[in-house]
Amino acid sequence: MCPKRFLILACLLGLSAADQEALAADDECGDETCALNALQRSSLKSEEGQEGPMEDRRDERFLEEAMRHIRESLRDDGRRGMEMDKMAIGRHIREAKTNLMHVSNCPSYLPEARQHLDDALHEMNGRGDEKRRRREVHNHLHKALEKVKHCKKKERRDR
Repeated sequence: MCPKRFLILACLLGLSAADQEALAADDECGDETCALNALQRSSLKSEEGQEGPMEDRRDERFLEEAMRHIRESLRDDGRRGMEMDKMAIGRHIREAKTNLMHVSNCPSYLPEARQHLDDALHEMNGRGDEKRRRREVHNHLHKALEKVKHCKKKERRDR
């Protein structure tokens, strides 16, 4: 395959720069099986624990969505009134937990954030004084938000 056709084909297929370099290195052998082996080697490198930019962006998107849902539940909790809007707060907390489930690269802070969200759900549905429960829910949500922020900062530093 001539180099011009290869570059056009690589651009059309949207191969990453590492894959293009691996294919270019294997073009010297002139056999399509060599190029296939180069792609397989590069995919094995990425499976060994090195996450690519797509996974980083995906994790960042899920972290931002979790933060948005936690802020929404804090906003719903902070509304005036005698009783909390348990349905809205619970829905936002469950959405935040779902988003955190999809994040893969922050094992130190995410379990604590999930635990704080679980505690907020538990306190919200508990018995006792409404004012005390509301304060506890608010505190757990703030702690969960801080843990998610730490995770997001850690992810930015690791890039």
